[in-house]
Amino acid sequence: VFLKLTPLLLASGFLLYIVTLISTHNFMLSRQGLEIVEVLAPAELDARDRLRSAWKRIFRQTANLRSQANQTMQNGPHQEFANIIGAAALASTPAKESLPIPAPVDGDVTMMLTATVSQIPQLASITQKWTGPISVAIHIASESDIDDFFIFYQRHKRKLGKVSFHFLLERFDNRSVKSLGSPLSRLLQLASDQSQTDYILHFDIDFVPDAGSYPRMVETLQTDKEVRNMVDEQTILFVPKFEWSEAYYMNLTSEAARTGWGIPESVYPTDRESMRTLFTNEDAASTKMPYFRRDNEENPLIAQKWVGARNGSWYTVPFQPGFEGIALTRRNGVPGYWPNFTGPWYPKVAFVEECDAHGYKLAVLKKFFAFRTRKADPLPEVERWANDQYKAFRKHLPDRYQTHFAVPTVEDFETKLVQPSECQIAIDGNLSTAAALTSDAREQKLLCEWYDFTQSKDHRRQVPRVIQGVNVDRKNQSIGDISLVIHGSIDRMGRLLNNAKRWVGPISVAVYTKTPEQIQKSFAFFKEHSDKLSKVTFHFFFEKILVEKEKLYPHNYVRNCALNFTDAEYVIILDVDFVPNRRAYGDLHDLVLNDTRVREALDNKTLMVLPAFESTMEVDEDSVNLGLAPPTKKDLIREVNVTKTVEAFHLAKFQPGHGPTNFSKWYNYTNSSFYKIEFDDGFEPYVLAKREGLPWFWTGFRGFGKNKLSWYEDADVMGYQFAVLRDFFVFHIGASSTSETFPWWTGYEYKSVFQIYLDVKARDRDPKKSFLFQSRKNRFEGYYY
Repeated sequence: VFLKLTPLLLASGFLLYIVTLISTHNFMLSRQGLEIVEVLAPAELDARDRLRSAWKRIFRQTANLRSQANQTMQNGPHQEFANIIGAAALASTPAKESLPIPAPVDGDVTMMLTATVSQIPQLASITQKWTGPISVAIHIASESDIDDFFIFYQRHKRKLGKVSFHFLLERFDNRSVKSLGSPLSRLLQLASDQSQTDYILHFDIDFVPDAGSYPRMVETLQTDKEVRNMVDEQTILFVPKFEWSEAYYMNLTSEAARTGWGIPESVYPTDRESMRTLFTNEDAASTKMPYFRRDNEENPLIAQKWVGARNGSWYTVPFQPGFEGIALTRRNGVPGYWPNFTGPWYPKVAFVEECDAHGYKLAVLKKFFAFRTRKADPLPEVERWANDQYKAFRKHLPDRYQTHFAVPTVEDFETKLVQPSECQIAIDGNLSTAAALTSDAREQKLLCEWYDFTQSKDHRRQVPRVIQGVNVDRKNQSIGDISLVIHGSIDRMGRLLNNAKRWVGPISVAVYTKTPEQIQKSFAFFKEHSDKLSKVTFHFFFEKILVEKEKLYPHNYVRNCALNFTDAEYVIILDVDFVPNRRAYGDLHDLVLNDTRVREALDNKTLMVLPAFESTMEVDEDSVNLGLAPPTKKDLIREVNVTKTVEAFHLAKFQPGHGPTNFSKWYNYTNSSFYKIEFDDGFEPYVLAKREGLPWFWTGFRGFGKNKLSWYEDADVMGYQFAVLRDFFVFHIGASSTSETFPWWTGYEYKSVFQIYLDVKARDRDPKKSFLFQSRKNRFEGYYY
């Protein structure tokens, strides 16, 4: 009987054991959940429940949604949630909806991080060192991740008072998709978008900053104008990254210490001097560049240069492919993270590379550093699909200098219909095609466009052909037609009336606009003088003033706007306070049509100079008296030689500016309709040119200095020749002075950016004419003087 019952007893005992295990496990799970309920505050409970509900709701999607998400994310269905819990916790808000932004603190910096739930405990160490705001994007790949996060949060929430958490929920559909890794790029962008200060420190969860870095960094941005201007003007400021050297790990006795986890915090460097000592003793080393570098060569931005640097607060460095670092940047205007990267390989590398392509300069802060808290795990070999992602990214990169000239443009303003719901300023948004032609309707549409601009992320926007005079006929432009190209702000538009009197041909005018009141003044000016402006086309250039430098007038942005949207075959690029001689339009038009030598010269890259003159008498700056301008060359020569009331423009003050014109020859020249001259450094005349193929004006210059001169240097590099027209000139009306000095950054922009741009152009045109540097390496070393 015993033998017969033994199998039954064994089976019953095993079944009882299994039931006991399951019951115990379920009890443990319920107890864990109960403990969370007991310790979480109501807001935290609400946040956890919302994430759980979101997880269940999102991932009960159809196969079609998964397929669509796979195409865009490669990782399956996902959704982002911003500020769910933490310092900036709000109501349930998807990340792509607008969030209220508090009043900014001048120079404030947010540390930006990404993490998986398993990496979150490292935050406790970071918050001991960094006392400022932190924006963390967390990858949630399962419901248990949600519970694990809130367990961590309830234990450490006192240390997390300035941390805001954002979540990317994502389900891995299968093992092959999971092998693609977390969507690091999207996490980085989520953390960046939700930062609410003017500046961001793009940090790494495996590092800690040096002690007191937050208040020192804010103080640096508030008091060091040089550093502030650099980060505001397209410079990435890197914080050096260090880690324990291999030799240091080898000398440790415990196995735990050799992995980095057993090293006590007391031996970590806390300031620059302790970091220098560790590096000098070879106990610490700069982090490696894992991509594109042979044998994981040390990052060239760090090494001995940071350790040996004493004076100053920064030093510049060349860009090198493969570099990824901890970067201090502005929150606005910086290129975003390329969204299609997954896994650990390329997102930050691509970010730095795209910044370089957009013309950003690189520099290293001397007084800050970050230190890795544990031994880095070796990166797996780069997967083939990751390399394919990188190749796709490289195709997306713009030409290195294209972004200097690119401005968002409203191409359809003429036909665009405005709906009242789209514009709070609109009175009658339903404009018919016929009504859209009236001045009042155009003003209303432009005010709506301004409102849209202020709500957008655009830094600048141009709206072409907003106002057109009654005699402007774009469809019937005559062959060889010539347009004046003029720019200015509305407070200087009164001078435009002088040009309209002297020049009876088309005029393309770009109006610089910073406020809606300037739009209203522009339309009022046009309505008052519409009979005199019948051949004028007005374009509007909008700009938001984000940094101190942008308070200066952006000559070249606005010049490009006026030049780009003129329809004439030939142009004369003028400043608004210059006027041509009388009957200049008709005589020049006939000259271009009938003198084959002039036409051939213009069509073959020759800039025809119109000599510039000014009055010798004291004139008020606001004077718009056209009577001061001689009408003909004969009258002008008489006033130069007899009455002495006219002289060559700035010839005595800055001879290179107009000296190559050779005024003495021009006074007496009677042979052909023009004579050739040689370009020389500093030459900045006013010219007649064929519009097609002209270079753009370099937009890095603002205010006084280099803005026009640089364009002629660019033209010279492109192979343009120069000649002087015999019977034509321009005259400056108003006070003239060269006493103004340009700020320090104008010289830096000219030497360290614009000259490199010219070098690239010269090399592309003829490799033998690379007048600065002879190799890519030297080119980038010379990028920073």
